[in-house]
Amino acid sequence: MRNPPSAEAVARRRQQNRASQLAFRERSKREVDTLKQDLADCTEENQKMYMTMRGLLERTEMLKCAIEEALETHKPRTYRSMSAKSGADFETSPQSSSDGNALAYGSNG
Repeated sequence: MRNPPSAEAVARRRQQNRASQLAFRERSKREVDTLKQDLADCTEENQKMYMTMRGLLERTEMLKCAIEEALETHKPRTYRSMSAKSGADFETSPQSSSDGNALAYGSNG
């Protein structure tokens, strides 16, 4: 059988346990403090990115509106509307022309 530990050994063991517990609490506190700071940094960065994203979305909407407005005021002309304004009749059937093009002017050209 084993003899019970001496009072001195018990005291040393208790002192070692207290020191280990203190070191563990200090490490844990430093780790928690580091994690809190990381969280604060990430939250701040997230807020900055969110504000940047909101600004970009607003800018995108403004550009979309500007494009739509430009398209409304400068609608592209169709082939038919261009030929009617010029007064020329275009024919798509091949005819002989002096330069050999397949597109020839009609009687108004």
